[in-house]
Amino acid sequence: MRVSTKDLPEAYRPSATKEQAQQAKPFEDLPIILRPHAHLPFPPRMHWGYAIPIESLLDIAVEKMGYKIPDIPESELLPGCPPYNDLFVSNLAMIFLENHVEHDMQLDYQIVFCEGEITYVISICSSWEHCPKALDTAKRLADYFGMTESPKWYLDYHLWHWRRFKK
Repeated sequence: MRVSTKDLPEAYRPSATKEQAQQAKPFEDLPIILRPHAHLPFPPRMHWGYAIPIESLLDIAVEKMGYKIPDIPESELLPGCPPYNDLFVSNLAMIFLENHVEHDMQLDYQIVFCEGEITYVISICSSWEHCPKALDTAKRLADYFGMTESPKWYLDYHLWHWRRFKK
């Protein structure tokens, strides 16, 4: 059976705009057409992992890594901005998770599109790499966070589009 990009949801097709890509729903199973092959064009990068709110990572940074949330008066904060640096917090949490939950693989905290939202996932691996220990890692993360659902494939925020490489 031949698989075509026309069989994909609109958000994943080569003709998708960024606005359409933002509506991408995560996949339970990655369609074969979204896995890189020797043919062109090259598919968008997908991340296999768990959507974890930054607040959960903040808890890890504070409770496990000793991070102190800066005491900044609310009047000095920009609207909608927390009193902490989410990049720093996510890096601290990833260090903890890599050292105490998952010793064999590097984890990434990635920005992805998910059903009209821009969200973060703990990426166990991407569609562009071979990850032989990914299933074990997913189980350990699920156990740590008390999750019962399986990881999903999410569309990368930066590399959401198909592209051709020059020869």
